[in-house]
Amino acid sequence: MSTKEWLTKKQMEVFESVLKSIGIDKYSIRFSAGVKEGENFAGIIINAEVEDETKIIKSVWNCVIKCVPRSDLFRLYAPVKNMYNVEIYVYIGLPDVPV
Repeated sequence: MSTKEWLTKKQMEVFESVLKSIGIDKYSIRFSAGVKEGENFAGIIINAEVEDETKIIKSVWNCVIKCVPRSDLFRLYAPVKNMYNVEIYVYIGLPDVPV
């Protein structure tokens, strides 16, 4: 599948800016579905395997991208922004818990 089918132009720009912010300027990306179709109603989950071609020793970064469904009707009736804000808080706002 091409990039255009996985992410919008704006989403791809944001993802590329994240890669650049961590020093990955030259790369190749393979996208795949993060969950089976219909398993996650509140978002689209995409796996992105990024091969960093910037350095002599290539490395692979496995990223998970979660996007809001593109349906305007879904966005109108679901409190998506609130759900995502809570999820972001859980990932960055809570201290590390030893396992």
